[in-house]
Amino acid sequence: MVKRTGLLLLATLLAFSVMLNSCDTDVDLIAPYKTVPVIVGVLDHAVDTQFFRINRTFLGEGDANLFAGIKDSVEYPDGTVEAWIIKYQAPNASSTNIDSWTKLDSILLQPIDIPSRSPGVFYQTNVRYYYTAQPIFTASQITNIANMRYQLRANLNGRTVTGVTNFPTINQGNINYPSASPIPIRLPFYSPQSMTYLNVNFQYVMNSGTVRYEGVLRLNFNADMTDGSTLTNQYIDYNLGSNSNPEGINDERNFTFNSENWYEFVGLRLGEIEGLKKVRVQDVQFRLTGGNQELDTYINVAQPVSEFVPVLNTYTNLSNEAIGIFASKTQIARTAYLDEPTMGQLAFGPYTEGPCYCVTWVVGTAFNCSASPDTCP
Repeated sequence: MVKRTGLLLLATLLAFSVMLNSCDTDVDLIAPYKTVPVIVGVLDHAVDTQFFRINRTFLGEGDANLFAGIKDSVEYPDGTVEAWIIKYQAPNASSTNIDSWTKLDSILLQPIDIPSRSPGVFYQTNVRYYYTAQPIFTASQITNIANMRYQLRANLNGRTVTGVTNFPTINQGNINYPSASPIPIRLPFYSPQSMTYLNVNFQYVMNSGTVRYEGVLRLNFNADMTDGSTLTNQYIDYNLGSNSNPEGINDERNFTFNSENWYEFVGLRLGEIEGLKKVRVQDVQFRLTGGNQELDTYINVAQPVSEFVPVLNTYTNLSNEAIGIFASKTQIARTAYLDEPTMGQLAFGPYTEGPCYCVTWVVGTAFNCSASPDTCP
């Protein structure tokens, strides 16, 4: 259970940092010692803070696992890294010639040490990231996002590494269901007539400007605790899967899930909150993330895992013999409410029983958090 924050990117970057696996370039772990930059950065349209890992390999004669446990073998010394995000506008969406682009702005990345990481082979204290909280586009630029280009430029102890990315062209028109409505539609997850959990389809349209699609069903809520406190802006994400569209086909696709699995998953996550008394459901969101070509290729080829591990092969879209990825993704969301049988199963069903449940919307519901007398004491 985490709060909404740009730090959500940290989990992704930890997963993508040093573990790359491809068939393009071999790295000899017992070669004479050399430093190779390893950079991982994914610009995220949906967050207000962008994070990057800027590391170096620990290649040399000896035990690579021993090198991995030494911070100085993996990170550059303080003061030897200067990294920028440079914004450009291209003359058209298909332009790849950087000499024809118009430079708009430069954003300096700042270092920050993150103290927490799960135990493992690699060092876990004060892991160095580079970040910016400066907006990477303006309101006017987002309407012309297909023509925007971003260059990562890093000076690493006198060695310059660059990479270029652009945002995928995904927008609200890509979501077919839940349908758009001034008042969010109410979704059925449970049938009281047949007493069965329903299959739910998240419908979206692929297009030529986006290569990778990932779906999430998010439950947004506030939590009242037995000690009288309230946890605000909480959410639970239920992953729906991913699809690739390397051919650029314009086609409708579905993320389909059985709601019984969703109830079970939500119940387990809520059970992790000690002292939970009341769940104030705000809404649910179907969230669709679109990734560009570089991100799709990296994920398919590298198969990143959830721990730092030494690697033998690499995939990269960076210059000057650096390995890693500089890519981007865009996230859109469609808000919906839950219908009465669905809320009833949440409140009284076997998977989520325990806390009391109410909703913050006020139309057509017996689970109104503001009802008098309180339907959820």
